[in-house]
Amino acid sequence: AAAVAFEDALELINAKPQAGSQATPQHDKRRSFFRQHAREYRLLGTWHSKGKVPVKFIHVAGTNGKGSVCEYVRAALVSQGFKVGTFSSPHLHCPCERIRVGDEFISRAELVALSRRHRDILAVDSPHEWMVPFDRWLLLALAHFGERDVSVVILETGIGGMYDSTNFVPDPALSVITSISIDHQWLLG
Repeated sequence: AAAVAFEDALELINAKPQAGSQATPQHDKRRSFFRQHAREYRLLGTWHSKGKVPVKFIHVAGTNGKGSVCEYVRAALVSQGFKVGTFSSPHLHCPCERIRVGDEFISRAELVALSRRHRDILAVDSPHEWMVPFDRWLLLALAHFGERDVSVVILETGIGGMYDSTNFVPDPALSVITSISIDHQWLLG
């Protein structure tokens, strides 16, 4: 039963937008959507919580080496006692590798639970029909990081460029750009 639930969650998350949907919304709409949810998950914005320090974001972009940079930075921060949430894509072996807190990947059970709680947003026939699988993974990562009360979030860009879904953070603590190639020039200009 658990394996079926996990496969159902992956099917929901990885569904392609329906034909004719607005798969590439205005950047402002996408950015606002992720900012709103990051605030809801207490990752962005100001709030008053006993001793709570605002979450720091590290944004990693580039063509090659993003995953390695994310891993080096994550390992260094974890070794210093920080509670670090890392979002990366694609995965190497298991989809759960995309979402990590500290040294632990999100469990299959946690991913299933998150996808069930967010089903109304993730569904291809939702008002957010523009979401592609990368967007759905990002949303679930933000929710997981909020639940786990991380102090640092490392975001690896997707395809990159100014319209990338990870560009919702207004003022990252650190932005890293690895080598840049023109492999997605047909999409990014």
